[in-house]
Amino acid sequence: RLRWPQRPAAEERPSDPMALPEANTVKEYGAAIGRHARQHDWPAALCLLSEALGKALVPDTLAVNLAIGACAKAGRWACALHVLDSVSRSGQTLDVSTFSSAISACEKVERWAAALLLLERLAHLGLQPDRFTYRGAISACGKGLRWQQAMHLQRQAHARLPADLLVGSAAITACERSGKWDIAVSIFKEMVADGLELDIFVYNAVISACGKGEQWRAALWGLDDALARCLQPDLTTFNSALSACDRSGGCWETALELMAQLPRHALQPDAITYNAAIGACGKSEAWHLAFDLLQEMQSVRLHPSIITYGAAISGCQTNALWEWATEILLDMEAGNHRPDPDIAAYNAAMGACAAAGELPYAICLLKRAQDVRLRPDTKTYSTVIAALAKSTRWELAFVLYEEMLGRGLTVDAIACTAALTACEEGGKWEDALSLLTSRTPDTIHYNAVIGACAKGRRWEYVGELLAGMRRAGCAPTTVTYGVAIYSSCLEHFWTMSLTLLSDMRSQLVELDKNIYGLLLMEFGRAPALHREELALLRRFAAEDGRLPAETAEVSVASRLLFAGKPKLAAEVLLEASQQRRWNAASSRLWVDCGSSSLRLAGAAAPTPISGRHIKEVRLLDYVLRNAEAGDVASICGAIERFGESEWASHGLWSKAAGDSKAEVLKLAARCAPPGGAALEIGTYCGYTALQIAGALPGVMLQTMEVDPVHAVIARNIVALAGLARRVDVRLGHSRLLLEHVAEGPWSEMRFSCVFMDRWGSQYLDDFSLLETSGRLMPGAVVVADNVFWTGAAQFLWHMLVRGHATQLVAVEELATQHADVMSVSIFGGTGVTFAKGEEAAAVEAMPPELQCLHEESEKMRLRVFGGGRRKVFPEERAAFAERTAASMRRALSARGLGAVLGGGAALGGGGLEEGGSLGEGPWSA
Repeated sequence: RLRWPQRPAAEERPSDPMALPEANTVKEYGAAIGRHARQHDWPAALCLLSEALGKALVPDTLAVNLAIGACAKAGRWACALHVLDSVSRSGQTLDVSTFSSAISACEKVERWAAALLLLERLAHLGLQPDRFTYRGAISACGKGLRWQQAMHLQRQAHARLPADLLVGSAAITACERSGKWDIAVSIFKEMVADGLELDIFVYNAVISACGKGEQWRAALWGLDDALARCLQPDLTTFNSALSACDRSGGCWETALELMAQLPRHALQPDAITYNAAIGACGKSEAWHLAFDLLQEMQSVRLHPSIITYGAAISGCQTNALWEWATEILLDMEAGNHRPDPDIAAYNAAMGACAAAGELPYAICLLKRAQDVRLRPDTKTYSTVIAALAKSTRWELAFVLYEEMLGRGLTVDAIACTAALTACEEGGKWEDALSLLTSRTPDTIHYNAVIGACAKGRRWEYVGELLAGMRRAGCAPTTVTYGVAIYSSCLEHFWTMSLTLLSDMRSQLVELDKNIYGLLLMEFGRAPALHREELALLRRFAAEDGRLPAETAEVSVASRLLFAGKPKLAAEVLLEASQQRRWNAASSRLWVDCGSSSLRLAGAAAPTPISGRHIKEVRLLDYVLRNAEAGDVASICGAIERFGESEWASHGLWSKAAGDSKAEVLKLAARCAPPGGAALEIGTYCGYTALQIAGALPGVMLQTMEVDPVHAVIARNIVALAGLARRVDVRLGHSRLLLEHVAEGPWSEMRFSCVFMDRWGSQYLDDFSLLETSGRLMPGAVVVADNVFWTGAAQFLWHMLVRGHATQLVAVEELATQHADVMSVSIFGGTGVTFAKGEEAAAVEAMPPELQCLHEESEKMRLRVFGGGRRKVFPEERAAFAERTAASMRRALSARGLGAVLGGGAALGGGGLEEGGSLGEGPWSA
């Protein structure tokens, strides 16, 4: 309960006799209260009001309103309500202005609930709120982030009162505070339709609301509309638009254009202007401009704040510029009128180091933050733990996770998921299970634990966890089923794969391409599952118009024919003909099954070509219409013509190793020792598979492709060529398929020719599996494509120091004519010889320069094939290839290994010079 301010004793009164005048009548008290209220002396006004009420003298409404207004301006909302209650009990009639003043007092201190109670009380007294009442109540709700209540009041005001600028502005500001940009824009348009004369402050609120909603185009529309109405924008207008560019993910060109417009309106940028522009540039490829702006800011004598430096470091984090991030951090620590870095700045710098893969620096920054007595927060630990999880350093991730718990910090989803991801990557299923029981898990946590159990080959726990998810009310997602199906594929539990597929259908969970690929790989291992495979392929072909319907039957029938099941293959084709699902590859495959001529019910309806694989589907359509069935040369020629006419004209990478690449591949394949089979890793659409099969008549070829669309297209092209009996197009990732490369007809075969055509940084993983499994014949020819273009430095170093005779050949890409390099090696052939004990040391001592190239190639691979699929431009790849060539030359020359390269390509300067043929050096025989 509040106490009224008391009149001071006589000896304590101020010398000014007018400070607290003596009053005896209502009129005198009213005049005195009004005078002190207007001077913002709310204690004196309340003191006089208390005296008057004590004498049963009730001042008029104007005096009461002035006293409440003085309290409102001073933020004394409780005093304002006390005055209102006391005067109300005295019998004085209160008007709308009295309540408006009290609501204004509540609005200033964000007491939205009290403001709404006053509005309700006003209605009970039968008084009609005016525009000031509504404005105050709406503003109070806006400051309390109660936008729904604010919108209700705005609609109520719009229905009861004439359209008003104050009410509309308050409603737009309330939406702006809560980030409801779309509602703010609708209110703005309503005000325009009502014919209100809008001022720049309304536009500022709308632009700011659009900015908080990350709608930079809508914000610029607001700015343009204000200029079109001849309103003079102020600095707040431009800063709000700049902030929209910053929040929307780095619209740096627009941000710089806005800054350039400031002088035209006689405005000078302030710290907020630079902060937003630095943030916008930092989030984009124009990150270097952020540092230019930081220097410019200091040159115009604006002191960067912690927000400024934070924006710059956050830009470094976005672009993985860890050196710049640490430099800015050290600059802040140096002082000289610079703000001391806070834990948020350290967090961003650690994020930059983590994004760049510089884990040691991220950990050092964590220790440094503790050394300068900053308290690491949840984000600090989450950033480092997530980075450690990505690099599979699960032991250290666990140490930091436990340290985080020991500090009493809240374990957020990122930290917990990162710790679980560390377990998943390391296959540490026991630790993952213990972490799962330490907190209330959600779907993401279950997915990580299921992944850890899958990689740890603990299938029995995967089934239990799926059941536990449902009991806990967590709905399994596509990721959940993907991990579980991956686990069943590792153990060859195809019955469980069928169960999981049925479960996904009953739960209406969408299948993504990875799950399709895993299931098709698993069903493809067993001819008895051809019906399930066909049904799944038909469903896959029907989605998004990816593949013509008839390609599914050809794909399954060609696999059955290779597995020695021509009758089953013919049954699939016969059923397809009855459903008018037929193409030129079907006809050739029908003949290869040994069946008689077939009368077709009619031509298949053309399938619209759409979807993400339009390039490859159009290629298949062109080959089927223009190539001669059973003629390998005709089919390869059709693919080459399509590449030159379609891909080259649009500047697209063909991915088909044609022209000079095909010549090198065929020549190398003919050098393979007799008696072995051929292996291709990376089928794409089957072009190189046909080239290898043509160069090695009668030799069995196994080719692996991870993309289901590419695999189906390749099977159709192989079937059209009449090679389905000796070319096995296997669907799946090489990491999984190479572990079971000796299944079925391949159980007794070893490979005499290997062609690797996927991302270069992954070549060594595949080759090591072949090398250690004993599946390579002595003298086997190993050809690798794009060794510089995709960064196969690790693989090349391994081949050379292991003593496998290796030669590099300069070639050109089909269609685009980009310079490229292939490597051709003889497994176990002549090369470098090592003294006892020197070989392991040579292999382990890969130069740091080559290791850096390998890591850069991995980052590029993740950009191309990871989430989001960011484009890598040809110029960037070409520059990377130049660096790879120069680094390989320096590394090999320093160790006397330059002669191993042979004459196929000279590593000179920073690039390649086309050299001799494969008949030189160790290849002369």
